[in-house]
Amino acid sequence: MERNYRELLEHGNKAQLEKLLENKHKEDWPNEIDYTYACMDLEMKELQKEVYSGYGVDFSKIRREAADVANFAHMIILACDRRLNNEQP
Repeated sequence: MERNYRELLEHGNKAQLEKLLENKHKEDWPNEIDYTYACMDLEMKELQKEVYSGYGVDFSKIRREAADVANFAHMIILACDRRLNNEQP
């Protein structure tokens, strides 16, 4: 089967945006890569807990936690790009 990049990004971006909008009251994304990675690591632990819950799989919870992980990964990408483009320290 051929990879469907559009489907992957449509579903992933939709879930990520849903999670971001829940926290739209927060400030801009952190620029500290190590701090952001630590946050992503915590979200990975929450995702792992949901995936291996043992109480029956709740796909909505897994989806939400996966979106959190992806959002923090994108924050790291943004911080790197800002530095690469000399936009922010």
